Amino acid sequence: MAGCGPAANSPDRPAAPEDLTACAAEPYRGLLGQDEDRLETTLILAPVRVIRPETVVDWPPLPNRINFEISGTGQIVRIFCG
Repeated sequence: MAGCGPAANSPDRPAAPEDLTACAAEPYRGLLGQDEDRLETTLILAPVRVIRPETVVDWPPLPNRINFEISGTGQIVRIFCG
């Protein structure tokens, strides 16, 4: 029955892993949970965008761009293409 289960991204139902094939970001999945400073010492040969809590995200997304979402405490919490 719709609406009776946990929301798609609720703590009771973790988000599905991101599909990182479009932007070749799979090798960087290990950065999840790391401090954002790790991005400064990681060689990434692709367009990159770092999204902090106060960042305004532009549109349209670029399929080959790797996005690193940073938490308020400076941890990499999400990696996705777009």
